[in-house]
Amino acid sequence: MSKADTGSETKNNAWLMWCIGLAAVTAVGFVATNIYLHRTNLQLQEDLAQRQQFINESIRLSRFNTQLIQALATLAAQSDDQAIRNLLATQGITFTVNLPESDAGTAQENVDG
Repeated sequence: MSKADTGSETKNNAWLMWCIGLAAVTAVGFVATNIYLHRTNLQLQEDLAQRQQFINESIRLSRFNTQLIQALATLAAQSDDQAIRNLLATQGITFTVNLPESDAGTAQENVDG
């Protein structure tokens, strides 16, 4: 082996070491980025699950709320309870009582008579 071969071999080894070092740093960077993205993804999934749970609970409560309002309106209409009507009105809920046709005719006759 000549000195020229040894010098170029040393340069090649140095260049190879730089490439390997660069590849190692790049790999560590990719691993760090992957860890960060994984944690961020888990946090986003947790937030999404909480929002979905809130929506599901809201739907169930909405059904219950509707039934409660209907029951209160029915009670107020049947007993002509002004306090319940006022309570519903403060929440923006109004209703009218539809009299059956036989009662409507009698009521009309009484008004005319």
